[in-house]
Amino acid sequence: MAANEMAEVVELDEELVTRHEDKILFVYSTVDEWVPGEFMQEFQLRFVNAQHRVVPNRHAFMMELDGTRNVTEHISQWIAVILDEKKETAKAVLNFFAS
Repeated sequence: MAANEMAEVVELDEELVTRHEDKILFVYSTVDEWVPGEFMQEFQLRFVNAQHRVVPNRHAFMMELDGTRNVTEHISQWIAVILDEKKETAKAVLNFFAS
């Protein structure tokens, strides 16, 4: 899998990321031997409208006991924030038309 990733993913499609930045969740690890910490800082500065989370899981989190569950919790929290924002927007629109 890693050999395929390194052969296929050669550069970031920055235009794609920028276009969908507000819909992206970047997940970083404090114990990731594959991705240096500077990448996290660089991405946080480059893509300020994306969400960024730091997790204590290794790069291959799905191989860890409860690793998938832990990352899934972060994703579900991210989705909950998005849904709450949409609910607030819908309430504001309804209140606008009700008054």
